[in-house]
Amino acid sequence: MTRRSLAALMILAAASTAPAFAQTTGGSAKAAALATQKAKQFLVQLERRNGSSVNGTVGMTVIGRTRTRINVQLANPVGHPLSLAVVPGSDCVDNRETALANAIPLNPVNSSQLSSTIVSVPINQLRGGNYVVQIRDATARQQITEACARLNR
Repeated sequence: MTRRSLAALMILAAASTAPAFAQTTGGSAKAAALATQKAKQFLVQLERRNGSSVNGTVGMTVIGRTRTRINVQLANPVGHPLSLAVVPGSDCVDNRETALANAIPLNPVNSSQLSSTIVSVPINQLRGGNYVVQIRDATARQQITEACARLNR
């Protein structure tokens, strides 16, 4: 084998291994980023109240140091409009005036049965304090809590 063909063979061998190494490095970096993102997410089950059929989950994701994305995913469609809010309280039966006055409204549920809202409350405050996500009937029966989720679980 001549020097020229040996050099060409070495260049081809180096070129074929370089992309594989780059893919491996990129793949592990992507996996690490996904693992970090999942570590900053929390999922809580909704609890049915007052004979309601509303069920699903509440997911919270860190958005920087001062904000949290709250996703409410309903498992079944409901035949009437719903009102969703983060309310101070330790239990889903807390209907105190102060709790409702300090409620943080959440976006309505869309056609995919999802409500997604970014709130200006850090996730550690939501998880460490006494907060619940309340889902209420948004019709004339608005005092009825249909489902809720305790965020400090």
